[in-house]
Amino acid sequence: MRAFQWLSRRYLYSSVVEPPELVGDSVVVVNCSHRGETWIAAGVLLLILNAVFFPFLWGKKTLLASSVAPSILPTGPLYSSPVRSTRLLDPGSPAWQFEPSFALTHREYLSENNVPLWNPYRAFGTPFAATMQPQPFYPLTILASLDPGPRTLDIFYVLRIFLAGLFAYLFFRFFFSFFPALSGAVSLMLCGYFMVYFSLSHLSVEVLVAAVFYSVERLLRKPALQSILLVACIFFVTVVGGMPESAFLLWGYGYAYALFRLITAADLRRDWVKRSKAVVLASVLGFSWAAFLIFPFLELMRVSFDVHQFHNIGVFAGLEHNDLHGSGYALLRTLVSYLVPLLQGPPFQNIFTKFNGYNGLSAYLGTIPATLAIIAIVFSIREAICRRFDSTIYLGLFFFTSSVLFWMKKFGSVAVNWIGRLPVFNLIIYYKYLEVLQAMAIASLAAIGCSYLLDRRIPAKWIVLPVCTVLLGLVIVLINTFPLLTRPSTVNSYFFYIGLFSAVAMLLLMLAGVFCFREGCEASNPVLQEHGAKRSTLGWCIVLLISAELSLNFLVPMLYIFNRPPRAKPSAYDGAPYVDFLKANTGVKWRIFGRDLLLFPNWSEAFGLFDVRSLDAMYYQKYFHFVRFFLKTAANPGTGDLVNRFIGTGDYDFGSKRQIRFFQLGSVRYLVAPFFLTDPDSLIGQLWHQNIGKLKGTPKVAIVPNFTIDGVTKPSLLEHPLFTRLPLHIHVPYKNPVLQFSIGIDSAVYAPPVVGGGVTFTVEGRDLHGRIRKLFSKYIDPKHNLAERRWFAEEISLRQYRGQSMDLLFSTDGGKDTRNAWSGWADMRIEGAQEVGPVKFTKVYDREVKIYQLDPVLPRAAVFHNVEIANDDETALSRLADPDFDIFSTAVVSAPTLKSSDQNLLQHIRNLPGERAKADITHYDSQRVTVSATLDKPGLLVLNDTDYPGWKAYVDGRMKNIISTNYLFRGVLLPPGSHRVDFKYEPNSFRIGLLLSCFSLLCAGIAVARACRRNNQ
Repeated sequence: MRAFQWLSRRYLYSSVVEPPELVGDSVVVVNCSHRGETWIAAGVLLLILNAVFFPFLWGKKTLLASSVAPSILPTGPLYSSPVRSTRLLDPGSPAWQFEPSFALTHREYLSENNVPLWNPYRAFGTPFAATMQPQPFYPLTILASLDPGPRTLDIFYVLRIFLAGLFAYLFFRFFFSFFPALSGAVSLMLCGYFMVYFSLSHLSVEVLVAAVFYSVERLLRKPALQSILLVACIFFVTVVGGMPESAFLLWGYGYAYALFRLITAADLRRDWVKRSKAVVLASVLGFSWAAFLIFPFLELMRVSFDVHQFHNIGVFAGLEHNDLHGSGYALLRTLVSYLVPLLQGPPFQNIFTKFNGYNGLSAYLGTIPATLAIIAIVFSIREAICRRFDSTIYLGLFFFTSSVLFWMKKFGSVAVNWIGRLPVFNLIIYYKYLEVLQAMAIASLAAIGCSYLLDRRIPAKWIVLPVCTVLLGLVIVLINTFPLLTRPSTVNSYFFYIGLFSAVAMLLLMLAGVFCFREGCEASNPVLQEHGAKRSTLGWCIVLLISAELSLNFLVPMLYIFNRPPRAKPSAYDGAPYVDFLKANTGVKWRIFGRDLLLFPNWSEAFGLFDVRSLDAMYYQKYFHFVRFFLKTAANPGTGDLVNRFIGTGDYDFGSKRQIRFFQLGSVRYLVAPFFLTDPDSLIGQLWHQNIGKLKGTPKVAIVPNFTIDGVTKPSLLEHPLFTRLPLHIHVPYKNPVLQFSIGIDSAVYAPPVVGGGVTFTVEGRDLHGRIRKLFSKYIDPKHNLAERRWFAEEISLRQYRGQSMDLLFSTDGGKDTRNAWSGWADMRIEGAQEVGPVKFTKVYDREVKIYQLDPVLPRAAVFHNVEIANDDETALSRLADPDFDIFSTAVVSAPTLKSSDQNLLQHIRNLPGERAKADITHYDSQRVTVSATLDKPGLLVLNDTDYPGWKAYVDGRMKNIISTNYLFRGVLLPPGSHRVDFKYEPNSFRIGLLLSCFSLLCAGIAVARACRRNNQ
């Protein structure tokens, strides 16, 4: 029974009520190892998480962002319903950058038996582990990748948050009794930063903020081998967690804390050299263990495009900050939003702007934790003024000072903002990623404040003053905001009132609990069975209040009230019929391109499909330059696609020769388009695609698949008068040069309520010399003429333009009243007309989406017998974009990648007649591609995959130089004969890092073995 003594009432009160034993101004480590109470704390934290996330952990709902964001379809999985409200900040990011990677990690570990270093399915191939965000070496990610799916990832997300609470409890238990430690743990675990970003990848690092402090504090107290290994393990996990910015901030904060403790704690200061060496050794060891990932990451940074480095964006990311516009009231209102997160409505649904626009939420702390933090601040400053110092007072001063500095950096105070210019520091976006450090500081202060209430027996006035301060701030915000609440543009003002009321109610409940059990708190020698029980009851009340507030003030409303929790099935991992079609037809020979939120990046990698698009924090610089060079137009110069991503929502009309050349060079054979896009083979489809760059965002032109007039439905292009001269470029045939089409006006013009009027339809012709001639004009007024409430079939003779290319100009004019006067053009055709454009579109799939096949495009692997040499990469790009250059017979190589041994063979190839021979891909996995080629004369084998550093080529087992071909791709020179060419990803950065990691791991193993031998002796 002794093993279960911690379950007894007497043990519970004695262990959880009494603070740890103090020695000098520090705490004995052994008293923090109450295994029983640690199990109780862990059980309470799990119980809270199970209560909040029960439908997701045990029911049929899911936390996956891909269930409420574009993934397989614009609405999410197949057969899913669109989400009603934005439930989180940055709700789509995990759906596009994190969740698909679990399926790829699963494939590379279990199917290919590869270390997941390379992703061949995105952006012509891109580094996988080195980009950090997929975090394939993170322990929880490895477990989740064994069976990626809704239930697995739901557990993954919740377990990460549990780690934050558990390590916070262990850290706080060094200094406080059970309930203050548990209160601080709950405050951190349910903090706003974790809740508004709980499914994002970077939380894998940030949930370890308390683990950093716990391991550092443990090492400072007992700088033994076990503590050194613990710090090294935490360091390693924060690195492989996939967010270098957060890891840098966490350890910077942890080192600052270690320095502060060495300065202020007398017992630690006595042997500060030994402890400092232990911290340095542990950090070096952790860095060495993670070197196999750090080195490839540094290699990628050297050749990457991202929005952090100055040379990419022209500004220092570290200087960015949030702005405070207005008086001091603006700051107060911002601070109050940290107490009441839904004060101005849900994210991106601001009640003051008609439920549109960002509400200013970036994180929240909660009213009860903030009030406890103020208690800690006030009492710590009071004790410091009176020169009564101990470890708790020092701890309060440290976290208070750091919290103030974080606020100053967040809002760009000149006193601290300069740090954003320093090397390394200038890469971090502080206003976002400092929030987790702020949450740690406030949770620590909340634990200190709770300790003062339960353990230090502070006077009642020190409790009332902070509560009144918070109440006064809420009242000031109410008074100043009341005029905004009465404006016509304000909707759903109950958000504001309910938020304030709930915050006040929580404060009064806490105040009532404190005064109800005050005699238990103030007794100088509490009797265990009486006063200890009262303090225990007050402790449970505080834990319950913190849990209830932080759960109910944001998470529960956003997950269950304003939104319907999405079902776990169907899931984006289940795919769709069109995905199966692509898998059956593309193989390793062709790539795909999805339009307008279809197969949204990066879901192609979840199904083994090769997609030219990519959404990531870091790109191979040459890839991003390649994409921008061919696809960027005047219509998207500064916003949207191609600014810092390539997701397929830009103005890609496929009528531009430069855009078409991008798809031809990249072996993009299949275009996935939304179901409502018209067939590019039709003239209506060509009319839309040729003008899509001009029409994007205009409210006056639209494509409708089912425009109905008088019961007859036709796919149509609609114009809303007044719209002048929408051009269609065509080639008029000699035989039967007649344009046939139908016109009609929306029935809303004459259906109740009757609004709008007649419309004049006009078609003009413009020849190659720019001369314009009217070809057709007809006025229709179905509002007043019953006979005109139908489709009109019309035709125009184009005999004068036979054999010529010309423009047809379509216009509509509605006169004075144009309401509801949508004018439809349909059934447009010219028998025998030739398509205008460098590529042919053939519809090959027409169910839940449309899939078009593009011809001709280059194969993934081919042998060229005609080669041009470009002096540099820019020259190569310009040559590829030249309309007169034949990319199907000639390849362009970059001179800087040529070796002297290549020159003779290359010169011989350049003198051969231009043609292209076939090459077959016989094996393809993430890190090895095998190509078989038979040549009757020397040639250049081109594999349309990225020529990223680390790839090596072996021809018949012998290493050959890889030549940068067509700017971005891999080329290898081959002599006549049959050859097997193996491309292998063998980055030296990974190999050197792995050697260092293995060496440091071996050293750690030897140290552990020696320690065990000494203990046995």
